[in-house]
Amino acid sequence: AKTPITTQDETVEGKGDARPLYVSNVKPRELTIMDDDQTKHIPSPTLKYCWSEVPGECKEELNMDPKEQLANLPDFIVKPSSSLTYSMIRANPGSTLPLPTNIELFSHQDGTYTPVEVQVGDEASFQAPAEEGTFVYVLKASYEGDVNGITFYAFHFRVRL
Repeated sequence: AKTPITTQDETVEGKGDARPLYVSNVKPRELTIMDDDQTKHIPSPTLKYCWSEVPGECKEELNMDPKEQLANLPDFIVKPSSSLTYSMIRANPGSTLPLPTNIELFSHQDGTYTPVEVQVGDEASFQAPAEEGTFVYVLKASYEGDVNGITFYAFHFRVRL
């Protein structure tokens, strides 16, 4: 039998938590999004996450408008067609949470999600739209294997000349 991946995150009492992730409900990794110049960090809050002992048990639907979750965050200005990179390097200190097994990126406009092409290399990147405006994106990270789960993140930026 597989030994479940556990978290060593600190509890209120200051003792390590050795429960499986799906029981302890450890927070997912942080998503970092940077602009072309690597000078701007675009906030990308977690919209929803779920861990499960059983593969496929977490719902893959996002039943909220990501724009509402981003309403109080400042607009970050990027140049038209600029390259934006993202990474999920940081986890909570002491956490054993692995990297996701699959990542999908979607643009969100008028309630519709459209897949976005991502270039994978040393870092994953995608191209900002060429036209001016404010754009909302949702990133879906899936975990399958020793850890089963799903995390949704959202971010937005404004393209301006």
